[in-house]
Amino acid sequence: MSPRSAALALLAIAIAASLLASPALAVELPSRPALSLEAARTAVIAAEAKANAGGWPCVISVVDNKGLPILLEYMDDAVVLDGVELAPAKARIAALFRESGALVDAINGRRLAELTARASS
Repeated sequence: MSPRSAALALLAIAIAASLLASPALAVELPSRPALSLEAARTAVIAAEAKANAGGWPCVISVVDNKGLPILLEYMDDAVVLDGVELAPAKARIAALFRESGALVDAINGRRLAELTARASS
């Protein structure tokens, strides 16, 4: 290897090493906020206090931003028998459609099925 080729190879290695070590060029991956179990417990305590103050024993469900369950509490004397299934479903829908308004649009707007359905005879 000629001295010039060796010098170019060392220069290339030095440039590559400096680029890899540079925090300014580091790629930052997207992240989403995560609800901890402790925060979910705090939310349940607040919801339970509100329900008790109003005399509304119920099922309380806390989900993450993807609608996956974190915590479920069935209060004594909860009146809705299916609340154990309904509360997580309502919480999931709220989490999934919270930011986009897509749920309101889907409920209030025209539906594709309505546009393509055959008229009844």
